[in-house]
This record gives sequence, C-alpha cells and structure tokens, in this order.
Amino acid sequence: MMTPPQEAQVLALLNQPTSFAWESDLTIATLAHDLGSVVPVVIDTRSLEELGIDLNEQIQNGTQIWRPQSAVEINAPDASDLARPWWTRSVQIPNPAFGSPSLLVDITERLRTLDLEVLIRHGRVIITTSETAEEAEIVRLYDVTPLIGDADKVESNVTSHGPWQRQDHRYDQIVDTIETMVRPSMWARLGGESEISPITIRDRHWLAISTSTLVHLEIQRLLDRFNQDGSRRY
Repeated sequence: MMTPPQEAQVLALLNQPTSFAWESDLTIATLAHDLGSVVPVVIDTRSLEELGIDLNEQIQNGTQIWRPQSAVEINAPDASDLARPWWTRSVQIPNPAFGSPSLLVDITERLRTLDLEVLIRHGRVIITTSETAEEAEIVRLYDVTPLIGDADKVESNVTSHGPWQRQDHRYDQIVDTIETMVRPSMWARLGGESEISPITIRDRHWLAISTSTLVHLEIQRLLDRFNQDGSRRY
C-alpha cells in the first residue's frame, strides 16, 4: 500500500514544469528512462504486449506549447489605451512568458496518443494501457463533510421518511455529479469498473472511491472547487 505522504511526494515531482526537450522520435522506452530520473518508473510490458505495442514505438507529441511574442516585438500601449477596457484596446499588453506544462500533463498527453496511461502505485509511476488503468481499482477516501453538513443538523430538518433521508440525498448529489462530470463511462452504473461508496463514521462523511490515478486527480480537482472559499455547493 502507498501512504498519502508517498503519493503526495510523487505528485509533487510530477507537477513540476517539464524539463525534457523530447523530440518527435520519442519512444516509450526513452520516455520511461528519462522519467525515471525524476520518479521511480515501471512499464507494464505485459499489458502493452497484449495491444501489440512495442517499447520502441514512437510517441506522437500530444502537447503543443504556445509561447507569446516577447515584449520587444509588441508595441506598448499608451496611457489613453490603458484607460479603455482590455477588449477594446488597439494594442494588447504583452503577457509574461508562458512556462512549460507540468511533467504529468506532458506525459499524459503524449501517452494518450497510444491509448496509454499512468498509474501511481506503491510510490512508483506505472506506464500501462488505458484499459488496464481503468481496472486498477486504486482506492482513496475523500472527506466530504463540508459538503454534506453536520449530521445533527440534517436530522433536525428531515421529514417522517427517515432520519437520514436528507443526508443520503446530499450524498446522491455529490456522487451523481462526479459520475456525470468525470469520465461517465468508467463508473459501474454504466458498466465500468470504477465505484463510489458513501460512508459516515462518527461525525465525518466520506466517499470511498475505487478508480484509476488520473480519474482520482480529476475528482480531487472537482471537490476542491466545491470546497473553494469554504462555500457549500450542495
């Protein structure tokens, strides 16, 4: 099993800007070798072989990096132009140079061109097929107490249909939103492998979710948005 600190450490390394100047002749083996200088990497050769994918197969460039013109190439706006709304200015203010995408985004977009994906398990990055990743069943717990609300408060507002009806309804809203917004075809109710199980322990409300690494990251971003600024979305 991988502890939360181990997972956080791997993700922190993967979320750094990519520093690799990979060319168009990049292969799976080269990508794994280079990535191995940052984090431990394992290639799921068995799953790749089942799809007939060779480690020396070239990966298309799935990430296009756009860099704006430098400030030298753009005329600076005068004071009268700056006073106008930005969308009506005759000259746009140059933006600071855009950096590279994160390493995770870079490798994810590249591997996707071959229907490959990464998993984070046991402190390692595993390069495997998208099909295998969907069956990985990596379980994470998400504390959704701020979204569900206090159990005592919920009980005081319910009808005669049962003391947990409104709480269950709020669970349903969160689960439905996740299954609708995050890769709908992956969830069990549509025949997929991923599952969500709500659970209440003492005064805390949790979602136990079994799915792939990349889907977990999408779910985390979605729940973070719901929790943004401490405001409740449900």
